[in-house]
Amino acid sequence: MRKTMLDQAINGRKVICYVDGLVSLKKNSNLYRAMKAHGYTLDDLWVKFDIAVGGRRGQHRRDGYHMAIVALDQPLV
Repeated sequence: MRKTMLDQAINGRKVICYVDGLVSLKKNSNLYRAMKAHGYTLDDLWVKFDIAVGGRRGQHRRDGYHMAIVALDQPLV
């Protein structure tokens, strides 16, 4: 089976949700909305969850990246 860049970034961790868009933590970004929808805040980043970034979406810069919010077993900080 072919392993994608996102699969390599996930590296066997539990996936909370998949997100497409820009890697941005602004309040109007898809990533921020997905974090809020699953009950996380920016303070929980690298403590309870991490962001796995895979390959680019589409051919243009505005299309963003394939991403996943993954749970952490042990905090990084």
